Amino acid sequence: GCGPVGLLAVAVARVSGASPIIATDVIDYRLDLAKRLGADVVVNPRRQDVVREVMGATGGAGAEVILEMSGNAQALRDGLQALALGGRVSLLGVFDKDVPLDLTRQVVFKKARLYGIYGRRIFETWQKSAALIRTGRLDLAAVVTHQLPLADFSKAAELMEKGECGKVVFLPGD
Repeated sequence: GCGPVGLLAVAVARVSGASPIIATDVIDYRLDLAKRLGADVVVNPRRQDVVREVMGATGGAGAEVILEMSGNAQALRDGLQALALGGRVSLLGVFDKDVPLDLTRQVVFKKARLYGIYGRRIFETWQKSAALIRTGRLDLAAVVTHQLPLADFSKAAELMEKGECGKVVFLPGD
C-alpha cells in the first residue's frame, strides 16, 4: 500500500540501494507519488496481475523483501505468491479479520521469513532517518502533499478517505 508510510518506505528503499522497487496500490494518485519517490514499477491490482508484474520485474526470481502495509488480505496473498525463495515479509498493515493462507506452499516450501512489525525502535529509527535527511540523500517533500489549516479537518479527512493525498500536515491558526 502507498499511504504515507508506504511512500516513505519507497523513498528509503531507493536511497538504500534496493532494486527493483515495486509498489502496489489501488489508487493511481498514490502510485504516481510512489513513482516520484523512486518506485521502478507501480502496479494497480484492479487492472494488473500483481504476481505476474513482480515476477516480470525480477526476471522470474520473485521479490526478496515484501513490505505489506495495506492490511489487505489479497495483497498479502499476492505478496507471498510473488516472494522469492528464502524471502522476507514484514507485516506492517493491520488486518480487520483472519487471513487464510496456504502456509505449506507460500511459507514452508519457500523458506519464507515472516515478521510482524508493531511499534518501532524509536531512537534508532530517528537517528537513521535524521542522518539520511541531513545528508540530503532522502527528500521527503513529495510525501507531504497538502498543508491545511486545522479548521479544514473535514477536507483533509475527505482527501484521506479518497486516497487523494500523501501526508496531510495541519497548520495551527489561520
